[in-house]
Amino acid sequence: MRPPPLVPPLPLYFLQDLSRGQILHQTECGLCGTKSVNYETFESMFVSALQNSDLQTCMNSSFTGEIISDYHCQNCHQKVKALRVPIVAESPELLTVVIKRWTEVGNKNQDTVKINKQISLPRVTKSVQDEDICYTFLSSVQHVGTSISSGHYTAVCRKPSSGRLVDYDDSNVRWREGPPMEGIYILQYSKTPRTSHPTTSPPTTSPPTSTPRTTSPPKPGQVFTYR
Repeated sequence: MRPPPLVPPLPLYFLQDLSRGQILHQTECGLCGTKSVNYETFESMFVSALQNSDLQTCMNSSFTGEIISDYHCQNCHQKVKALRVPIVAESPELLTVVIKRWTEVGNKNQDTVKINKQISLPRVTKSVQDEDICYTFLSSVQHVGTSISSGHYTAVCRKPSSGRLVDYDDSNVRWREGPPMEGIYILQYSKTPRTSHPTTSPPTTSPPTSTPRTTSPPKPGQVFTYR
C-alpha cells in the first residue's frame, strides 16, 4: 500500500477558479430608457491594442460600451438602438488580460502597449468598488513574428520577493532591466489591497545586495519606469 501524499493535490480547476470573474452587461434602450442586465463568467479579459498606449488605457477603452443597432426592447417592443456597457460584478484573484493581436485574416497588430505596474478594473459594481483593490503585474507572454501560424514565444515574470523581472526565452533565463515593449500578447496580474503597496527593488542585471535600492510605491495605472 502506498503512503498518502505529503501535500494534497490541487483541485483540477484550481487555476480556472483563481481566474474566474463575472461581468454584468447592462443594456439601455435608446427609446424608452429601460435597462436590462445579464451576467457572463470570464477567465480572461480581451482588449484591443491602441497605438502608443498603456494597458490601463486599452482596458478603459474596452469598457466604454457599444451601440447595438437592432436591439429588441422588452418594454416598448420595438427594434431600437441601445447602449450596452460591461461592468465587473465579481473580481478574480488572478486577472488575465489578452491583447487582441490578430485580425480576421491573420495579420498581426504590431502596436506597442506599455505595461503598467498596477492596474484597476475600469468599471465595477459597488460591491467590487468596496473591496478597494487593484492588480499588480505578475507576468507577460510575448509573440515574436508577424504570422499567426508561426513565430516564437517568450515570457517575463516578476519575482515576488524582490520585484525583479526575469526573462524566459527557451533555455535562456536572465534578469531584465525593464519590461518588454514589443509583441506583448498575454498578461497576468494578482489582486492586491489598494492600501498595500509594498516597496520593491527595481530589476537590475546584477544580483541584489543586502541593502537593495527601492522604488516609490506604484499607483494604479502607473507605467513601468526604472531609474
